[in-house]
Amino acid sequence: MMPQTHLLISLLLTVVFYPVFGPVTLWILVGGVLIDVDHPLVYLARFKNFSLKKAVHYFESNKDLMPALFIFHTVEFLAIMVVLSFFYRPAVWFTIGMFVHYLADWFSEYRKSGKLLKPYSFFYWLRIRKSYKG
Repeated sequence: MMPQTHLLISLLLTVVFYPVFGPVTLWILVGGVLIDVDHPLVYLARFKNFSLKKAVHYFESNKDLMPALFIFHTVEFLAIMVVLSFFYRPAVWFTIGMFVHYLADWFSEYRKSGKLLKPYSFFYWLRIRKSYKG
């Protein structure tokens, strides 16, 4: 899903919660948008080139390549954030934004291809990485 869509969804969610819970809900924007920083990091690691425009184009047009590990899109990262949510109030809102981001990605991927495209677990990624021939 495009970053603009994640921004719009996160912004709407923040607007809904802000009147009741205040500025802490701005963490929804961070969790809902900035976790996509792992996409340009994967692109940088693969091509040694840091171009956001090229990275977006690459990931939008190359859906059938070996799945990369998008570290901030894993269930392990989600679990860490859930645990942090018990101790740090902004982490609750970050995790809400992040989870809504996950849902939007899953819906978009499934709608476009009929399957989830990213490996959403580090351990699953390790397993499929070994079987990849390419």
